[in-house]
Amino acid sequence: MKKYILLFVTASFLILTSCGSSSDTNEQERTPGQNLDTAIHDVKQASDQGKQDIKNAASDTKDAVQDVAHDVKEGVSDAYHDTREAVKKGAKKVDEKATEVKEDMKKDK
Repeated sequence: MKKYILLFVTASFLILTSCGSSSDTNEQERTPGQNLDTAIHDVKQASDQGKQDIKNAASDTKDAVQDVAHDVKEGVSDAYHDTREAVKKGAKKVDEKATEVKEDMKKDK
């Protein structure tokens, strides 16, 4: 029985190792140096992409800040003009009432 198990294990080992042998496939195993070079290249590419993404984000942020500043400037200008007109109208009404009061006082004399 032990002989059959040993024969089965040995045959299984030979079959499994022959399926993965490099002589049957065109792929070559990469050396650790090649793997390191590939990893360094990938990191450089990711770094370059990250730099470009940061530049794009900075440009987008700058544009957004400029747009907000422009909108705030317009809003403040509009508020100033609206307040100025309201003060003028209020002053006109006060002047009209003052004139009415003066006329009423002249009539009473």
